[in-house]
Amino acid sequence: MQHEIETPPFTTTTIEKGVLVDANGRSGSELFASAGAAYFSIVCDLACIKPQKAYDLNRQASSLEELFLGWMNDLVWVFSDQDVVCANINFSYWSPTSYAATLLGEPVSSDRHKANDIVEAASTEGLKLRAAKGNWSVQVMLLN
Repeated sequence: MQHEIETPPFTTTTIEKGVLVDANGRSGSELFASAGAAYFSIVCDLACIKPQKAYDLNRQASSLEELFLGWMNDLVWVFSDQDVVCANINFSYWSPTSYAATLLGEPVSSDRHKANDIVEAASTEGLKLRAAKGNWSVQVMLLN
């Protein structure tokens, strides 16, 4: 389940508390990849990222909402704490309560990766997550 995240279906809107992300996908893993692309587009220019190194993420949760918020906060950790930006997402496993993902990216370079905005966390406030066969969507607020 590899998902290129160069031009996925998502929109971002700057709001007072941060950024509102609306993302869509045909499956849960595609939705997560779209939301991941939205996140990385907020913090830097996706076109400048070279998918040179693999970074693995795994998570289990008791609900789809908990899993999604964990996913988004894992991406914040990858960028903020590990200083990595990513351009591709591959899920070797995905279910509504767990995932195993490999992100392809590179360490942040101040020469090539100009920071757009800083995200501190994904919020439960206003989270709208819809899962239907072939039509998954989410609206989530990313706080800065």
